[in-house]
Amino acid sequence: MAEMKLYMTPGSCSTGIHIILEELEEAFEAYIVNLPAGDQFKPDYVAINAKSTIPTLVRRDGSSLTEVPAIVYWLGRSHPRAALWPDDIEKSCRLIEAMAYIVGTIHGQGFARIFATIRLREIPSITTRCANSAATSLPRALPSSARRLERKSIWQMPIRSPTPCCSMSSSGPTRPA
Repeated sequence: MAEMKLYMTPGSCSTGIHIILEELEEAFEAYIVNLPAGDQFKPDYVAINAKSTIPTLVRRDGSSLTEVPAIVYWLGRSHPRAALWPDDIEKSCRLIEAMAYIVGTIHGQGFARIFATIRLREIPSITTRCANSAATSLPRALPSSARRLERKSIWQMPIRSPTPCCSMSSSGPTRPA
């Protein structure tokens, strides 16, 4: 049986998938995708992930899964003895909610703004706005998440609308009106 392949960038949200695969003692090959160099847009990578995002997990059957919550769900459900994914529907929904918050808010609205891509770093005004936004987003999100973990109530995450610092269009980054 072929090994799975994990396409990832160290230090990104894809590291969590790497950790889960290690914990499961799953045989896999890790491939580094150099985002600042544009590896995610190379034809070989686009062939397995048309979204040009990380992570991508190529499973034994050759099919690709993308997005942290989807990969975590599949790994958890396909390894029931590891007890990574709850059977209870309410707990399952709360786990999806927590993952979406961690990936979309803590990572996407915080850390991703600190480590902005090369295209954003070329525009000083946007870089400053992203860094300032991250500086306010992370201190609010991290203590809140830590308290929930201490109380073991991460399943009760609030729903907040993110404040975008910039957006991308086909002509490059743009600032909100």
